[in-house]
Amino acid sequence: MTERFASIAAISQESTIHGVLDRAQRHAVRLGYPCYTLGTLPQGPDYLPPDFTFHNMPDIWVRTYIERDYARTDPTLRHATTSARPVTFGQLLRGQACGPLSDDEQGMLAFARSIGRGHGAVVPLFGLQGYRAICCFYGPSPDPDAPKLAELSLLAITTQQRLSELHGAKQARAARRKAAVTGPTLSDRERDVMTAARDGLTNAEIGVRLGISTRTVRFHIDNARLKLSASNRTTAVVTAVNLHLL
Repeated sequence: MTERFASIAAISQESTIHGVLDRAQRHAVRLGYPCYTLGTLPQGPDYLPPDFTFHNMPDIWVRTYIERDYARTDPTLRHATTSARPVTFGQLLRGQACGPLSDDEQGMLAFARSIGRGHGAVVPLFGLQGYRAICCFYGPSPDPDAPKLAELSLLAITTQQRLSELHGAKQARAARRKAAVTGPTLSDRERDVMTAARDGLTNAEIGVRLGISTRTVRFHIDNARLKLSASNRTTAVVTAVNLHLL
């Protein structure tokens, strides 16, 4: 058991997205669930995390999911938006997770079973500032027992956290490369926030002026600072002014 937890812990040391997914899948395979989906869910209006979705589901699942609009009737998504409790697919089907399922929701799980992906676990993932994501593990029968469900939950949490870190860093590198080639540009909202900062307003005052939260103000200032290769807010404002971006 100690060795298995060490395997999960090692995920947080992986330096690439591919390495994270590969190590996580190999661990899930040992538990009997070779397929997975993991991705962010819609967030609140004031939180903009790195947005990503990863999966290794078969093509027939992806095609059918799109053709039948399963995103509208997916009980795993309904559960992940209403509860933080990890559950098995059996619990979902029996109405022991997010309540009784509709015919459409039962139909989606029936299709999953028909292609050997109808058993496994749904792990809702929650973080700071309203962050939400979901990780599902799929495989043949049976559903995980309580110890396996706990292990899959830990696997999901560790994997999602490392993917979020690496994906965010990847986006930041892409932004820096783009700025180096084309010169920095600011979005309309970043320009609004930086103009208010130039005028000497605090983050709270900027939020009042623009009708957004202080957290969103900080988000836009950090984005602008990154694009301008500035170490702090003051330097970012001076750089933006010198480059005639404000």
